[in-house]
Amino acid sequence: FNGGVYTIHEPELKDQDKKLLENFKTFLKTTPLEDKTLFSNKLKELCLASKIEYTETYQEKIRYYVFRDLKKYGLLSPLLEDLDVKEIVCTVLS
Repeated sequence: FNGGVYTIHEPELKDQDKKLLENFKTFLKTTPLEDKTLFSNKLKELCLASKIEYTETYQEKIRYYVFRDLKKYGLLSPLLEDLDVKEIVCTVLS
């Protein structure tokens, strides 16, 4: 927390990563997330098709976003998981 601004550092996604992630999320809507072998194999397949180098680090980056968005609370997850955060206020500007 820094004077009214809460800064969250997440792994950086390039445009090609975002596209792969959306394709992967579509696949996972019909597949259990907990199956690690299936998760890895499908990610490798999508990486090959997208000409993205598959590494364990890349898998962890994609896994972070998949779990954040599909199993947790999306963008709010880091705030909700931080035990020091006592209140979250959202303001909609029109």
